[in-house]
Amino acid sequence: MANISGIPLSSISQIAGTNITSVINIGGLATSGIPGWPTAGPTCDRFETTYSEISLIAAANSPDIFNIEAGNDNRFYAEDFCGSDTNFADTGYYVVNTGRNLLYFYWNSETKDLIPQEPPAAGPTATAAPSFGIGELISGVSAPNITRGTWTGTGNISYLYKFYSDGGLIQTQGPFPFTNSKGDIIDTQPYFMPDNTVLFTTIRLEVSATDDVGTTTEYVEIRVSDSKLNTFLANSGITDPTRIAALEYLQKAILTSTSQLGSSAVNLDYYPFAGETAEQNKWSLSNPSEYLNFSGNWIHDRNGSQANYGIAQSTRPYTNSFNNVQFAYGMYTNTNNVEDFRDLRLDTGIYGAWDFGANRQVNGLNKVYWTAGATEYTSNDSAGSVGLSGLFRAQQSGLNRVSVISGGNLQSPVIFGGQWPLYIDSVFIIGGATKNYQFAFIGNFIGSESVIELNTILQTYNSMLGR
Repeated sequence: MANISGIPLSSISQIAGTNITSVINIGGLATSGIPGWPTAGPTCDRFETTYSEISLIAAANSPDIFNIEAGNDNRFYAEDFCGSDTNFADTGYYVVNTGRNLLYFYWNSETKDLIPQEPPAAGPTATAAPSFGIGELISGVSAPNITRGTWTGTGNISYLYKFYSDGGLIQTQGPFPFTNSKGDIIDTQPYFMPDNTVLFTTIRLEVSATDDVGTTTEYVEIRVSDSKLNTFLANSGITDPTRIAALEYLQKAILTSTSQLGSSAVNLDYYPFAGETAEQNKWSLSNPSEYLNFSGNWIHDRNGSQANYGIAQSTRPYTNSFNNVQFAYGMYTNTNNVEDFRDLRLDTGIYGAWDFGANRQVNGLNKVYWTAGATEYTSNDSAGSVGLSGLFRAQQSGLNRVSVISGGNLQSPVIFGGQWPLYIDSVFIIGGATKNYQFAFIGNFIGSESVIELNTILQTYNSMLGR
């Protein structure tokens, strides 16, 4: 081991403030000729690559792209570990994108051998591209007539189908053809039936065709829409991308609710107030041919629809899907007004109505109040009107039960006597006081978990609208 002024090189890190590994000449002598002179570690370039531990063809067709560090010492390192003694890239086949061309390698992390490879042989050729057979994919309506395209190749061709939703693999089919246990040859086209979990995502179908010499992959993409939202947007004339994104979130969140908000049993009819005019805000999203008839001094803007003692009556008659003795309705508002009149009503005609007020001062206390026919009740304390509030009424074992929604929570039911007529073709009405409505609904019933979930959904929805 060489010494400088009697000091071993291993003990020296700098000379005159310069790292010893960067010193190339000392006393007119090239340091590369001095035994034991330390040198800098390898330098690396970072490249995008695809990988397979199985074959070069599989690496070339892999959709998963990641980075490696390629060193000037002919070694592949894991990203951010250039020069490491332990963090090498995995053993296998690599297709490296230099930005100008593709390079092909086999890397052995045990032996540290990097072996260049010939490009994989060309596989089959698609003479007609894969197709969904339609221009728009609508959730839950019908399965599209998907084809894998037509292909020519060398020898027999097999096909593998992969479906992605916004880049995430959700389904793999094949390879086809194959022989089943009865000896039958099974060869089918791709099949995909979109459901609400993939609403408003881009579905990508990749068809990988493999023949005797290689594999070729072709793809086709299509976006999944919702027929009710399509009708709602056409009727309302809403075109603003921010509002449409919020409506897509709202619709998908309700339809995929963990508490079954979007189920046929609950049967919500809901009004999102996503626009800036009466024409934009009147439409139901769950039943987009139905709407609210606004009357009075309503103000409509980007924050919702403010009643100012006006009312809005739904064109859709309410009839409970079960026994017609229960209902649930509610609203979401950003106003915390103490009112002297109702906010919601279910009118049963000659049999009277169920009115609801989120916040009313009674004997110095803020109360939720409601009326059943001519009888008024104020037995539930109000948490204020901001957020989700409303009423759930049911009749079980001859007893009337009313549960109040206040402050985004369902309170314990109040039980009282009396029988009430069936809710057949009743009229749902919002307004009457001064609240600003940002969402309203009526349905068969609602539970505590659904109330909490819906309140959270509406907080996000209104935030997306900039409210």
